[in-house]
Amino acid sequence: MVSVTRAVFGDLPSGAGTVEKFQLQSDLLKVDIISWGCTITALEVKDRQGRASDVVLGFAELEGYLQKQPYFGAVVGRVANRIAKGTFMVDGKEYKLAVNNGPNSLHGGVRGFDKVVWTPQVLSNGVQFSRISPDGEEGYPGELKVWVTYTLDGGELMVNYRAQASQTTPVNLTNHSYFNLAGQEHNMALLNFFTRILEKVEALLAQFYPEGKAILGAPGWLSRLSIWLLTPAQGSPNIYDHEVTIEADAFLPVDETLIPTDHLHIRDHVTTPCSFCSLKCRSPSPEAPQATSLVTLSEKPRG
Repeated sequence: MVSVTRAVFGDLPSGAGTVEKFQLQSDLLKVDIISWGCTITALEVKDRQGRASDVVLGFAELEGYLQKQPYFGAVVGRVANRIAKGTFMVDGKEYKLAVNNGPNSLHGGVRGFDKVVWTPQVLSNGVQFSRISPDGEEGYPGELKVWVTYTLDGGELMVNYRAQASQTTPVNLTNHSYFNLAGQEHNMALLNFFTRILEKVEALLAQFYPEGKAILGAPGWLSRLSIWLLTPAQGSPNIYDHEVTIEADAFLPVDETLIPTDHLHIRDHVTTPCSFCSLKCRSPSPEAPQATSLVTLSEKPRG
C-alpha cells in the first residue's frame, strides 16, 4: 500500500509560482519530491534494525535549491553531462547551445530542466511530472514534451522517463541525486569532524602564510587525509578538494573542463602517474610548495 500526500514547499521570488512537495510512502520507503526540477529532496530507508534514515543530500527549504548548488536530486536535461564547446550537428546543421561550464554546455545549459517548475499529476502509487521544452530552449532544436514518473512498489523506487520530440534533437535525461547510505546524521558528524580539522590546520598555516594562499598538505598524520586549503581565487574552499590516487591499467585523457580528448581513445597506463586535473595554484613566495594537480593516477601493479 502506497500513500501519496501533497503540500506547498515554497513560493518562487517575484510571484513566479508555487513549488509543491509530494511525499510517497510505503512500509519500507518514504520519498519527498518537489515540482521544482522534479527534485528528490529526501529518501528515507530502514536499516537492519528498522531505523529510518534519509540517504540523499538536499535542502529542507526551497531557498537552498534556488541558489547555486550541484544539482542535488534534480532531473537534468535536455542532455545530462557536457556537450563540448556547446555545439553539435544534426542533419548537417550546427546548433549552438547556452554554455555554463567553461566553453561547454552542462546538464542542459544555463536554465536546464532542473531550474523550472514541472506540472504534477498525482497517481495511485506515485506522481508524474510533465513539461514542454519549447523549440530553441537553451539552443536545442524542436519542441520536446517530457514526462518523469516516480512510483513506489514496496521497497523499490522507480523513475521512468519519456520524451517526444517534434524534430530530431539530442535527449539524455537522468536524476542527479547524491547518496549517503550512512544517513544524513552520520554525514553531519563527518562534516563537523572535517570542519574542526580544517580550522586547526588553517590556524596553524596562517602563522606562516598570512595571505592564506598557500597550498599545503596537513602536517603529521593529518597528511593522510590529503587536505588542501584553497582560497576562492584558487578554487573551491570546501573539503571536496583533496588528493585522490586511483590504481588503474588505463585512463581516458580529458581537458581541464573534463571533456575527453584524443577522440575518446583509452590509453594504456604503463609508465609514470598522470594527472586528470590541470589545476595550478600560485603561492605567496617562491619557497612555498606548488600544487599542480588534485587528482592523480598511479599504475596498478601487474601480477
